Amino acid sequence: MSSHSTAPTPSSPHAGYRPHSKPSRAGWWWLAAAGAVLVAGAVAVVALNATVFSAAQPVKQYLKALANGDGATAMELSQAYLTDEDGEPVDSGDNPRGVSTALLDGQPLIDTQAGLGEPTIEVDSDAEIPAEFRRDDLHQTVVRLSYDQQQDPTLFVVDRHGRDWLVFDRWQMHPLPLHEVHVASDGFPAGSRIDHPTGTINSAEVPLLGEASEQHLSTPVATFVPAQLTVDYHGTYVAADQSVTHTLTDNTPPSADQTQTLELDLELTEQVTEKVQEEVSQELTHCTDQQVLQPSGCPFGYSTVNRVDPDSIEWSLLESPEVMYTDEPGSPGIERIEAIAQLEVDETDVGTGEQSRTEYQQPFMLEANLRLTPEHIEVTPHWQ
Repeated sequence: MSSHSTAPTPSSPHAGYRPHSKPSRAGWWWLAAAGAVLVAGAVAVVALNATVFSAAQPVKQYLKALANGDGATAMELSQAYLTDEDGEPVDSGDNPRGVSTALLDGQPLIDTQAGLGEPTIEVDSDAEIPAEFRRDDLHQTVVRLSYDQQQDPTLFVVDRHGRDWLVFDRWQMHPLPLHEVHVASDGFPAGSRIDHPTGTINSAEVPLLGEASEQHLSTPVATFVPAQLTVDYHGTYVAADQSVTHTLTDNTPPSADQTQTLELDLELTEQVTEKVQEEVSQELTHCTDQQVLQPSGCPFGYSTVNRVDPDSIEWSLLESPEVMYTDEPGSPGIERIEAIAQLEVDETDVGTGEQSRTEYQQPFMLEANLRLTPEHIEVTPHWQ
């Protein structure tokens, strides 16, 4: 009996194998799009860190606040502070030395920026951090500010205080000291304190004679940096011969003996001469009113051998007296006063009997004491 067996069917070499599927075109498109988004995002982060979140941004905001007269914002951005007599920072809100803050807000603050010109702002990552601002626990860099008309740049140190969203740098200006300026005015006469002379720095009023100082120094005035300061003073009898303009660019903390001093040269005003002429002319009226040839107690007179008509005698001053002053600074005085007296009189010649109208001029000099302060004046002629 034969048995039939079925020969096994040879297995296919690919039996049980399923080939890998190839990515579709749509899949490749999504991968490319995702890559492009990542690249664009990285570029955007770099761009934002170079602009909106750059180290220069807080400095730009600070300068904008100064230009707008927004002192509160400028104080907040710069973390500005006053110092004590040793140059050490004082607590916020304290002002133990009575420093004037008139330049720190409003129009006076705007005026400190108006003349500086258009700024150029650059991040200088290679610049050395000044020792006064250096902190080893922070990443710091320097922002350089310069103007067309000045050579010395202003350097700001900015500190990085971490990152927002892990990618955007968070920069903050390193705390800045408020700088102080004095106005020196050695030309004030003795006793000027009674008038409390007040000058101006830009449009802010500043007492020019600090109460606690024996020197002619103003109350200290605080200012942001950079700043352009124009100092001037106009009293009735004493004034600056011209305004003085000074630009502050160095914002490193000054030592206690490095307060900026702005020198103001003072001179007597035209009102002094007018007042002296008025006083002298008025005092001389008791001479010109006398209808005699030799006025009593007066620096002029006339002699003649002819007969004169007393009623015809007329004395006058030919012109306003000319006043010459001493040059000693801070102690103004009158060196001499020159004037010309004029006489008109009817004379009769004793020999011929001829009558004539005589005009006679006599130059004369006199002295006078001068005492003045910026708002008061006293003239005492010596011939009395």
